[in-house]
Amino acid sequence: MENKFYVYAHKREDNGDVFYIGKGTGRRAWSSNGRSEKWKSVADNFGFYVEIIHDNLTQSEAFEIEVSEICKAKENFQLTNIAPGGAGGTS
Repeated sequence: MENKFYVYAHKREDNGDVFYIGKGTGRRAWSSNGRSEKWKSVADNFGFYVEIIHDNLTQSEAFEIEVSEICKAKENFQLTNIAPGGAGGTS
């Protein structure tokens, strides 16, 4: 089993607030493809940068950590995540 997955946060360039948590491989964290309209609105209005929160994970580890990180981030930030995490594609 490959440990090619990571969990990442998108943060606003203007104030550093987290607005999205996701999991991915390769360049997914830096891509704007396949994002929601709400995500695009924040990214277009404020810019964003990527922070890799956890790296070198299996897909199942990434799903589990993504759910946990979304729950934690929701306590302090308004996220654009549509789902609670733990699902999605393999990239």
